Amino acid sequence: MQGEDLGDTDPFRLFATTSEARSAMGEHSLTIVGVDILGPGPGFVILDGQVTSRFGEGSNGEIR
Repeated sequence: MQGEDLGDTDPFRLFATTSEARSAMGEHSLTIVGVDILGPGPGFVILDGQVTSRFGEGSNGEIR
């Protein structure tokens, strides 16, 4: 995403475009990182990870 801030953008709405996706958002962790490498100005990268207990993983956006 380009821009200095998210403004009115809701990152969850970018991913939850269908009813199935909306119901599964509890199984995801979104991490938004500000970057200055996307082109003519600053922006954001949105990382999506699946974090359900079915996979034995916790819910966080840490970089390890």
